[in-house]
Amino acid sequence: MSRWEVEDEDWDRVRDQLKDAIIEVARRRDLIAYSDLVRGVPEIDGAQSHALAAMLGEIGGQCRAEGLPLLSSLVVYKDKSGPGPGFYQAAEQLGLSTGSNAMAREEFWWRQVAKCHEYWAR
Repeated sequence: MSRWEVEDEDWDRVRDQLKDAIIEVARRRDLIAYSDLVRGVPEIDGAQSHALAAMLGEIGGQCRAEGLPLLSSLVVYKDKSGPGPGFYQAAEQLGLSTGSNAMAREEFWWRQVAKCHEYWAR
């Protein structure tokens, strides 16, 4: 069986590979584009992959369960204008309030980014 393009037996390994890559980005106090994150990960079918979205949601869920900021906040559009709408949807599903308007949502995102950089760069 598979979930989207990733075989079930590969799912956890690929998700953990992505998580490790995002942690390295956090340590550098940087952001990473979806396309750059999946480059070199043949199991993921590009930046628009449903599997990638699901894995980022799981990574965010792991962070939330451990009381950590959302690593998924560091994965953004190529122009670094911010994360996709799935980031906010996942955060809301995890019980976080992302705000009721665009300005509040952007502020929520930047707070998560800053917390990630602070936590993983120490």
